[in-house]
Amino acid sequence: MSGQTAETVDCVIAGGGYVGMALAAALARSCPGMKVVIVDARPVEAVDTDTRASAIAAAAIRMFTALDAWKDIAPEAQPITDMIVTDSRTDDPVRPVFLTFDGKVGDGEPFAHMVPNGAMTAALRKVAVAAGA
Repeated sequence: MSGQTAETVDCVIAGGGYVGMALAAALARSCPGMKVVIVDARPVEAVDTDTRASAIAAAAIRMFTALDAWKDIAPEAQPITDMIVTDSRTDDPVRPVFLTFDGKVGDGEPFAHMVPNGAMTAALRKVAVAAGA
């Protein structure tokens, strides 16, 4: 830590991915004046270029909407209206179903969306920074 100075903060969040950014945004918006710091081993640019995607449940999307981040995430999101889990190949004549997910949470609302992690993290960081995190 040579050459660095100590800083007093109220909350340190370990992890700059979308979960850490959502927590930082929520804390900064709900507790004005709270000093929130996010630490991550990766540089900021690496988090935004994450090529993975995640299934985000309707409840989390409502939280992203409340944080004012969903408007930036939605153009990249694809709705998930149902999901069938099986242990077979697509062309198998018999495809036993082990588990299904389907249904609407609210009128016209799918139960989840598939969202690119990089887009989600970038939108949540924008909100967190604007809120003072």
